[in-house]
Amino acid sequence: MMSNVITTGFRLAKAASRWSTHEQHKIGAVIMNKRRLIGIGANLIKTHPIYANGDRWFSIHAEMKALISADAPVNGCDIYVYRVTANNELAMARPCDKCLEVLSEVGIKRVYYTTERGYNMEFLKDGKIKKRYL
Repeated sequence: MMSNVITTGFRLAKAASRWSTHEQHKIGAVIMNKRRLIGIGANLIKTHPIYANGDRWFSIHAEMKALISADAPVNGCDIYVYRVTANNELAMARPCDKCLEVLSEVGIKRVYYTTERGYNMEFLKDGKIKKRYL
């Protein structure tokens, strides 16, 4: 059973995912310090490097948008990443390796994300990741 804080984090990330204009996968991310919302973001177009095509402009990932929108220091905060498919099913929302690197660099301590079967959480410390299933 998830705590109220974790449930709130996923609820807010789910709401952020509704801002996404990606047709297949709606991704939302929120950064929280306990119960306080620090930053929020969503993917707006296909952002994964496999979609790169010449000099075409691409949006940044929802996690990076949440960092950019942060209105307070993020050191010691948690991030929640929620992904839902066009069929309204949960999907893997684990941040890419580059996003995890940046999140670790700025001091995010836990990364919560959706999977096809529910939710996962990973600890970030000194660039190292420890996985835990919720």
